[in-house]
Amino acid sequence: MQKITILLLSQSTGQVNILRSLKLENTANSNTGVMYKGIDWFLHNYGTNNIFLGAISGNLL
Repeated sequence: MQKITILLLSQSTGQVNILRSLKLENTANSNTGVMYKGIDWFLHNYGTNNIFLGAISGNLL
């Protein structure tokens, strides 16, 4: 079996590189399918046919 690198983490810079796809579940609540920046939600798709990008954007509560 061939090993394939899909995630790289640089300890010196703290940078994460994803070499394949990143898949998230659809946003069901504040714990599922959400990317955070600090303590604030930053990216999610809560509701129908939505996408929200930006600190505390959209109606996730």
